[in-house]
Amino acid sequence: MYGPGIVRIRSDKAAELVLGRVRARADTVRGHGFTLFTRTASVVDLGTEFDLQAAADGHSAVYVSSGAVEIRAGKSTMARRLVAGQSAEIEPGSAGVVTIIEGGDNTAAFKFPTIEPPSNRDYADASQHHATIRVVEGKLHVGSGPASILVDGRGQSRPDVCNESAVFDDVGRGKLLMDLGRNVAVQKINTYSWHVFDEAQRFAHTYHPKAEDPGAERRSCRAPQRYTLYGFLGDQPPPTTGDPAAHGWKMICRVNTDEFFSVPPAENRPPQQAVSIQGSGGTVGRYRYLLWHVFPTHVEHEYFGNPGDEATFFGEFDVYAEQQRTEQ
Repeated sequence: MYGPGIVRIRSDKAAELVLGRVRARADTVRGHGFTLFTRTASVVDLGTEFDLQAAADGHSAVYVSSGAVEIRAGKSTMARRLVAGQSAEIEPGSAGVVTIIEGGDNTAAFKFPTIEPPSNRDYADASQHHATIRVVEGKLHVGSGPASILVDGRGQSRPDVCNESAVFDDVGRGKLLMDLGRNVAVQKINTYSWHVFDEAQRFAHTYHPKAEDPGAERRSCRAPQRYTLYGFLGDQPPPTTGDPAAHGWKMICRVNTDEFFSVPPAENRPPQQAVSIQGSGGTVGRYRYLLWHVFPTHVEHEYFGNPGDEATFFGEFDVYAEQQRTEQ
């Protein structure tokens, strides 16, 4: 256990993590089936090693290092299986929002273990003529594509392509507002990112010790996704300045792939990432407006000496909702 924290033993096969973070490992037959509970989730060990975190407000998160687990949100009877390299976050509340996080195959095909690749068949895609998206706070990087690139039905063609991504400026933070055109039951929201920092290429034309190193690495420092997603049901969105919740926005979920992909060494974070936000009962909620409050990821700059914040290279936002049009 990572202190401080509180764990209550229920039986020889079950315990409750009230607060804090634990690492569980079931490497014997007897340990299989051990269940860890939080206020918002249950995690059944199927012969694995995983980290589980419980926050004071009920937010739970699990990262699977090896093997597999089954998770359930709240009182839901629907189980989700997570395998090594996958993580999930569960929000408190009646919707039982579950956030699945996966690393991809690092190709333009955007293949993930269970999350589908970017789609032009989701409700928010530009070809469906339902939704619009725009920046309402902060500004995009001078080399970034427009916000509308997030609903063009595809991800980037290559890593580290700024104009095929939506990238906030050097501050790395801002807000994106999506208008779905009407109130709809949102079933699922997927967000995708892709970025690789090639150190060998970076220093190829400058004198630097790393330029002579045949082991120069390719690292992902702008792939991690960190944002809070809000929703609003109404004809006109409330103000987006400051704390959205103070203006009537409902918080749907908090996403921080950096935190959970950093359980292994940070340099092993997947350069291509997908986040899938789902409701345990089949819907995330009913909304017309979605608001992403985007934050930067923190990076230790090995070659420039100072730690700093980096902006994510977002490639696509897909929103699946009721009465979807599936024609091309």
